[in-house]
Amino acid sequence: MITVHRLNGDTIGVNADHIERIEEMPDTVLTLLDGKKILVKEALIEVIDLVIDYRASIVRRSTEPPRIETNLTLVHGKQSEPIGITSLSRHEQEIS
Repeated sequence: MITVHRLNGDTIGVNADHIERIEEMPDTVLTLLDGKKILVKEALIEVIDLVIDYRASIVRRSTEPPRIETNLTLVHGKQSEPIGITSLSRHEQEIS
């Protein structure tokens, strides 16, 4: 979704994949695949940049490794201390 502004100032989200074309005449008109037209304040080039940024963010997210956060505690007797998974010995990993 991209965020644009109607001529009255209302903010709306538009599915960037549903935009068929963008025209300036002189107001910017988004024509969606279903034929619906939306007048927006943003200039044609601004809408194009929004779509490019949106699609780039999808590609960027798809290539980043997943973020996994873990909080492990190794307990010895009465003491416990937080540790990272990489600090476990092979034996400790097997019994965990």
